[in-house]
Parts: sequence; C-alpha cells; structure tokens
Amino acid sequence: MSALRVLGHFIIGVLMMASAVAWSQEQVRFTGNTSASPQLIHDAMQPIALYIRESLGCSRLEHIEAEILPADAIKRDASAPEGHADATYERWVVTSCGQAHPFVVVFWTAPEGGTMFRVQLRDADT
Repeated sequence: MSALRVLGHFIIGVLMMASAVAWSQEQVRFTGNTSASPQLIHDAMQPIALYIRESLGCSRLEHIEAEILPADAIKRDASAPEGHADATYERWVVTSCGQAHPFVVVFWTAPEGGTMFRVQLRDADT
C-alpha cells in the first residue's frame, strides 16, 4: 500500500474520531433526573448520537430530557446484558433536528466494578 494511501486512511480515521468526540454533553442541554455521572452521560450519549447521525441523518443533538423510571415500568428480560442485576432504567428523550426520539438507558454495576450501560430505542409511550 502506498504511503499516500496510508496517510489518507489515517486522516479519515482521525476525522471519524473527531466527529465522535464532537458529541459531548457540553454541547447538548441535558435536563431532568438521572442516576448517571457526567462521564457516564457522555459515554451513553455516544451510541445515541451515532444512531441519530447514521440512521436519521441528523448531525445535531439539541436537548436531552432524562427521567428515572419506576422499577415496575420496564419488564425485565434475563437475556438482556444486565440480566436480573440491580439496574436503573431511565427514559431519555433526545431532541435532534427539531424531532424528539425516546430511548431507554439502563445502568447497572458490573461484577468486576464500574458501571455498565445499555441504550435502546423505544416507542414514545414506553
């Protein structure tokens, strides 16, 4: 592979990483109640931003409204990554390009330490 082609792939990779870094909570108004730390909010926003950009064609997140869901609001599924672990379920309504998109974000403590999360696109009534 030529040096020019390698350089081109490197530049594309850097641009892709830069676009991922551009999605930060400092650029998005985040309101409501969450159990997540600022770092965890940032981490959970990344797959949401990627979905909105790639699937919906919108490159702008405007607002996230978070709500901690009651324990009985979500039917637990043992096959989900959190299994039956003690988990916090939250509804995040993400506004991008003027449209609201509801997600369920799940946080749970990993057995080896730290916090894990899972993001799921949900219907507006969930």
